[in-house]
Amino acid sequence: MDSAAPESPASPQVEAVVRAASDPSRVSGLTHDFYRYPARFSPQFARTAIEQFTAAGDLVLDPFMGGGTTIVEARARGRRAIGTDTSALAVFVARSKTTPLRATEAEAVADWIARQVREVRVSSPAGRRSEWATEGYHQNFSGPESWRIRKFLEIALDDIESLGGREEREFARLVLLRTAQWAVDARRHARGLSSFRDQLLPNFRSMVSSLQGFEHQRDRADREAEVEGGRLMLLQRRAEELAASRAIRSTSAPRLILTSPPYPGVHVLYHRWQIGGGKETPAPFWIAGVRDGAVAQHYTLAARENLDQYFDRHQEAFSSLAALCDRRTIMVQLIAFSNPDEQLGRYLESMERSGFQEAQIDGAPCTQRYWRDVPSRKWYSQQRGVTPASRELVLFHQLR
Repeated sequence: MDSAAPESPASPQVEAVVRAASDPSRVSGLTHDFYRYPARFSPQFARTAIEQFTAAGDLVLDPFMGGGTTIVEARARGRRAIGTDTSALAVFVARSKTTPLRATEAEAVADWIARQVREVRVSSPAGRRSEWATEGYHQNFSGPESWRIRKFLEIALDDIESLGGREEREFARLVLLRTAQWAVDARRHARGLSSFRDQLLPNFRSMVSSLQGFEHQRDRADREAEVEGGRLMLLQRRAEELAASRAIRSTSAPRLILTSPPYPGVHVLYHRWQIGGGKETPAPFWIAGVRDGAVAQHYTLAARENLDQYFDRHQEAFSSLAALCDRRTIMVQLIAFSNPDEQLGRYLESMERSGFQEAQIDGAPCTQRYWRDVPSRKWYSQQRGVTPASRELVLFHQLR
């Protein structure tokens, strides 16, 4: 942790959040390990920020929710939560992490997965070419081992409608998604089909157990907080559009915005896996049953070379967020830069133009620079070793 303004000691709340941000523990607990979403922050960081800056029943907003870490932690602690993202895959993952399964539904999914493991034979002739394949969602999923996993997924997903309800189908898709990611993503050589098959039922059992633990903790927290209607809202929206959303404007102002927006100048694949030593595939959207159809800068505000566009869109997005806030709202961000010396000042200027200033918490201005080293992150890029983006900055803002 670096400090550049020692004249004002940080408040205990800020110190607690900074300590949590520096926790090197692996992402785990509740439903957090259902899917490895790029650039996710730690549950400990999210949990601490929520506990320090909100009370039971308060509203927490994450406008770049990614894999839903903020949303899971907020709901598990009796807070109302709104999560939005421009990615349909992010919304699918966050919804699956927070949607309960009845015992009969879990049993139906278990039976379905067991049947796929038992009956699917990739040597069988393929059925008609699906629209997913025609639209390119199988791109590069064709290596010496990965094509067998793709073929298994094709056959299994053709049978997904035999599961009765949406919750069952989405949870089954998530089990397939998690297991396929484990088998092929960021690997030069995919795991074998037999390993993939063997992992499906263990993944299902551990995920059901984690989901039940989340449900129990969430329900207990809601009862204690007396939280009733409007407890969770998940939307596929660009952050720039949130101020115009009637559903969001009908809620109270968020007490906390906790998020990690795209990083200026940093290449992160939010919408692809890397497979076979670096080839990109949009297969996770196909497995989840949601559409992509967007280029990388749709998810990163701009191409990494186009910083002017990044900051134009950043200002538009955060101006939209400012319209949702009141004077009590605290915004906590984790942000990194490809060139901190050039980009940090510009980022803070964009925040000011959007209507925010660095927060005053317990009378202490949050103008110190709180950096943390990012533990064990796969950046899904051609960069290797320690880079400027291997360090993240914790920022605290409120309305000007």
